[in-house]
Amino acid sequence: MPSIPQGLAARIHDAWDGLVGVKHQMDLDLPAPAPHVAQAQPSQTEILSYPSEKEFLDTLAPDRVRDMCLALYDPGVMNNELLNLKLFSTLDSEGPGHANEPEGGIPRNKKKMFQWSAYLFEDEDKKIPAQYPSHLATGHIPKDQSFTPFGIFSATGILATKKWLVDKSRVVAFADGGYPGAGLTIEDVVAYNKHHRKTGIDISNGGNIGLLDDWYGDRRFADQSLSGTNPTSLTVVLSRWIGEFVQAAKANQEEQWEKALAAADAQALFVQDNSYIRETIGIKDPAAIISTLVPQIIQDIVGLGPDQCHAFIRHHFEHFDWVGNYVPNDLALRGFANTAEGLKSARYRHYPYARNMLAL
Repeated sequence: MPSIPQGLAARIHDAWDGLVGVKHQMDLDLPAPAPHVAQAQPSQTEILSYPSEKEFLDTLAPDRVRDMCLALYDPGVMNNELLNLKLFSTLDSEGPGHANEPEGGIPRNKKKMFQWSAYLFEDEDKKIPAQYPSHLATGHIPKDQSFTPFGIFSATGILATKKWLVDKSRVVAFADGGYPGAGLTIEDVVAYNKHHRKTGIDISNGGNIGLLDDWYGDRRFADQSLSGTNPTSLTVVLSRWIGEFVQAAKANQEEQWEKALAAADAQALFVQDNSYIRETIGIKDPAAIISTLVPQIIQDIVGLGPDQCHAFIRHHFEHFDWVGNYVPNDLALRGFANTAEGLKSARYRHYPYARNMLAL
C-alpha cells in the first residue's frame, strides 16, 4: 500500500481533530440494563449452534394437523388443500385464463406514448456518456402514469435520509466506528448489544454474533460471508490472491498462516472478490482510491463520486451474463459444486444459499 501524500495526510489529520472535538461534546451515557437482561447471556455454543433440519421442522408443525391451532391461516396452504380435495378447478395449461389475451394498444401508439432514453451517450455530438442504462425517458411519461418522488417514496423517509447525509454528527459516529443510536464508540455498541437485547423476542432469542468475544475477527466475518444472504460474490481463490495472502502473513509475522496457506488445497479456499470494482469505476492505482475515498466518505458517506457510481451501474448493465448467472452455471464458475449430490459435501455445509437456490 503506497504512503499517503503529505498534503492529503495533513488534511485528514485536521479533519480528524475536528471530528474528535465534536465527539467529545456528544458522548452520552447508556441506561443501565435490567438485571435479568444483563445475566441472560447465551453461551458461544448456543449462539453458533443450530438445529438439524428435522428438529427445525418439528418446531413448525405438530405430528397431527388437528393439534395445531392457528390464529391466522396461510392462503397458499389453504388453496393447495382445496386443490388436493378437488374443490377448486385448475387453469388449463393450454390456455391459462387471461394470460394469452392480446395486450392493448398497437406498437405505433405505444411509441408515441413512451420514449426510451438515449444510450450509450446522452449527447451524441458532445459524446457525453449516459448516466444510467437505457430506460423510459422520464420527460415523456404520460401524465396519468407519472408520479413525483414523493408519490413513490415516503416523504418522511426522504427527509430523514437527507438529514442523515448532512448531519455531521452521524458522520462523526461512523468515522469513530460507532452507531449514533447506541453510543459513539465500538465499545458502546458492544455494551448496548449485550445488555439491551429483547431476549426471547428477536431472532434466535436475541443471541447474535456480536455477543462473541471475537465478533470482529476475520473468522466471524468469513463465516457471515459464507452463510449470509445471497453470497454470490464468493469465488474460488485465484493463485495471485494466495500469493498476496502469503506475503501479508509474512509481513505480519504470522508464520502459522503463512505455512497453512502454502499447504492448503487451492480448490478449498474461497474469497469474496470485489477487486473488479476498481477497474469498473476507472481507478487502478490504490493511491487514487485513498485520495478520493477518504474525503468523499467524510463528505458523502458513499465513498464514490457520481461519475464513478454511474460507471459502476453501466458496467453491470453492459456486462451482465444471463447464461453465466444461471444458478448451476454460476456455482460452477465460482468453483462450487453445482449438483444436489455435490453440495452434500461437508465442505459446503455452511453454504445454504447454494443448496436452496439450486433446489429452486
